[in-house]
Amino acid sequence: MITISGKTLGEKLLNHTEVQKLIKSDETFDVVIVSQFFNDALKAFAKHFDAHLVIFSNIGANSMLNNLVGNPSLPSFHPEVLLGFQKHMSFFQRLVNTLTKFLVVLLLNLVIYPTQNQLVQTYFPNPVDLNDALYNVSLVLINSHVSISSPQPSVPSMIEIGGFHVTPPKKLPDDLQKFS
Repeated sequence: MITISGKTLGEKLLNHTEVQKLIKSDETFDVVIVSQFFNDALKAFAKHFDAHLVIFSNIGANSMLNNLVGNPSLPSFHPEVLLGFQKHMSFFQRLVNTLTKFLVVLLLNLVIYPTQNQLVQTYFPNPVDLNDALYNVSLVLINSHVSISSPQPSVPSMIEIGGFHVTPPKKLPDDLQKFS
């Protein structure tokens, strides 16, 4: 289901008139920022415009993200985000976690990446192979923070920016300021 919606959304976006104008233009960019969520064809924009690829992830490090930058993904102690396991997993949970990571890698390489690569080949002039775009990530911005997530290894190109979206609180009204 998610792979079908990823392909459908990618196709609608890449086939859009304005996006096609941009692809065929002489525009140049230094950086292309792409959100990470089954939209891997969009990473080809970085290769197309000869720009650095920055990935933004709404969730913490996971199997789908770690392999793009060579970050260790150890199922024995780091639970897969989508499973909801706590950091102290039982043997059975570790087994499920390991199998899940294995299945995610299979799904990515056998279904998602080939489907997304077809989009790149269809909608980009002088298309590159998706693998060339996927494994050329300059920076990953992760919406997590060390204070609320379990510790795990992280390569220098993965930066936690948890809380970046939080705005400073507004001052309380005077009547509440005086309340004691």
